[in-house]
Amino acid sequence: MSQKRTPDYMRREKGPTVGCADVTIVSVAAITGFVILILILSRADFSNLVEGFGRTSTPPVAAAQPTADRTVTPRVVFTPTPPSSPTLAPTATPIPKKAVLKTNCNLRPEPSINRGTKGEFRPGITFIILSAPRDAEGIRWVNVQIDDGSKNQGWMWESCFEL
Repeated sequence: MSQKRTPDYMRREKGPTVGCADVTIVSVAAITGFVILILILSRADFSNLVEGFGRTSTPPVAAAQPTADRTVTPRVVFTPTPPSSPTLAPTATPIPKKAVLKTNCNLRPEPSINRGTKGEFRPGITFIILSAPRDAEGIRWVNVQIDDGSKNQGWMWESCFEL
């Protein structure tokens, strides 16, 4: 008669296991830590401390508070110095620069000769220059918009324009 053989996984030594109680204890400890952190961060005096950290401010002022037995108990009040905000000088709104095509040129959706065209335009058409020229694929490209109210915009070679 043949004897039944015990499978390998049943003969191996088993190491320590983590039970449900261990997982529960760790979970409760983590949740408790987060609750305490939230309570500390939500305190009004904590936010005052953080706002005033690293700034030069007026020193705390002691204010007298009378109690029921008519004794005066000093209380410390933190008076932060408001941060100074920079004053911005008004700037003029830039007037869009316009340019006229001096040769036939393709309007492209991206600054690339491999991305197709949105149309070919003849000399004499006016465009609004939207940004400074940029180099791509060894060509200087200009982001432009047709000056006809259509809002049709794209990229053209800088050499196509009389700048």
